[in-house]
Amino acid sequence: MRSVYSRYVLYTVAREMAENIRFCQQKAVSVGEEGTTPYDVYFNIIYDRYEIRYNKKTLKTVELPRWVDLVGTNFPQNGGYFERNVVVPFNQTGKPVGGGGTIFLKDRVSQKYFYVIVNPITGLVRVSSTIS
Repeated sequence: MRSVYSRYVLYTVAREMAENIRFCQQKAVSVGEEGTTPYDVYFNIIYDRYEIRYNKKTLKTVELPRWVDLVGTNFPQNGGYFERNVVVPFNQTGKPVGGGGTIFLKDRVSQKYFYVIVNPITGLVRVSSTIS
């Protein structure tokens, strides 16, 4: 039963993360200043948390539950996979600056993964149980 519950929590965390990234994108579009990237998402891989930020000031911090592991990301502007601290800024069109990427989340109980994928062209954010 614990495995089923922890997988549900993993899915819920992934959906919430996708919603928070979309919120950040919408805020970046509403500001709409060309050449600026005041909104970003800061992922702290070590402490399993992320922040929605405006001009480097935290608007919201999300601590992941203890059985959900923020394994890493592969956003190209941060050197790729398993960086300790990853910043993903969004431009005035809501697209990630430097290209899209994937956030890897793992359930520590069942060892299952969920992925939050940000499309590099459109900025579309989706949650998937497969990496493709």
